[in-house]
Amino acid sequence: MEDNYLEDLLSDDSFLRFIKKKASAAEHKHWVSWLKENSSHQILYDQAMQLIRFTSKSERNIPDPIIEINKIEKLIKREGSYKVKNPIKKLNQTKHRKKNYWPVAAAAVAMIVLSMYTIFENFEVIDYEVIEIPAVQTSSEFFTSFGEKVTLQLSDGSSIILNANSHLKYAFTGSAKGTRDIDIYLQGEAWFDIQPVNADGKDNRKIHIHTHDGIIEVLGTTLNVQTSKKGTRTVLEKGIIKIESYQENGVVESNSMIIEPGQMAWYMSGLEKIEVKEVDPDIYTSWIRDVWVFDQTPLTDVAARIEYVFGVKVIFPFENIQEKTISGSISSENLQLIMEGISEAVDISVAHLNNNIIIGG
Repeated sequence: MEDNYLEDLLSDDSFLRFIKKKASAAEHKHWVSWLKENSSHQILYDQAMQLIRFTSKSERNIPDPIIEINKIEKLIKREGSYKVKNPIKKLNQTKHRKKNYWPVAAAAVAMIVLSMYTIFENFEVIDYEVIEIPAVQTSSEFFTSFGEKVTLQLSDGSSIILNANSHLKYAFTGSAKGTRDIDIYLQGEAWFDIQPVNADGKDNRKIHIHTHDGIIEVLGTTLNVQTSKKGTRTVLEKGIIKIESYQENGVVESNSMIIEPGQMAWYMSGLEKIEVKEVDPDIYTSWIRDVWVFDQTPLTDVAARIEYVFGVKVIFPFENIQEKTISGSISSENLQLIMEGISEAVDISVAHLNNNIIIGG
């Protein structure tokens, strides 16, 4: 199959199962590997996801107002001709005129249809946008709101996926070697797939990702970076990076750390130590495929991610619930699916009340 063509992907049953989160373990592994082969595959995946979502939306079973009104009209007529056996007569009962139920019925059906349509239209889903950045553009800035995700396609084939509630700014700068160095400033979370410039796989550019905790030097790399008040977390899928953390005054620390694939580094401004441990990168990068993967993850961590991505407040009525952990994967296409996945995984009630998610209420 020519995987460069979107129509071929959409006609592949295995790919459709993968994109709908119904793939077998073997299929899931195959397509995850395919996604990592080339940044263009992620673009194709995003385009396919948008088409699937649009098609599914257009096929939703929203009631036809005319059909529903005809049903109620028949029901009213039938009610008018229905005779009650052995009716109980009341003394001094006055005769009432026949009521006209039609305006009320029509209004009721209209309200039902409108309500169902509103539910579908305002369902909290993650919005997607793909932006191609021309080579002549030297700098730009991007913001994402709650429930929004943006893919930035650079002219050199590199791509950046900016998660919800995040801010990214970048600038191309010239160098003495004639290369276009890149400085990226990130608040929030983003996944990077930086392609080497030269055919031999070597990259003479200097690419730096700046967070409030330090600097990441990137060399032909795929990685995920997340910033928060608790520091910066960097997970490397492939390639190599060097991390330098900041002192409290914003000066780069003298010590630095080389990170290898399959490692996660955590660091915070003012702390000299950069903590590094072995991890499964898919747990931290699966969000780009609309899947959240967990491995004995505390519900408090899951709650923090929900709050950050969707802008809601998560409440635990009982403290012992916070100690529970979750393993496996759930679809993160919208908040409702996440709630259902958590409820099923830990066998506990999850409710959405106003702007609050109540776990275990």
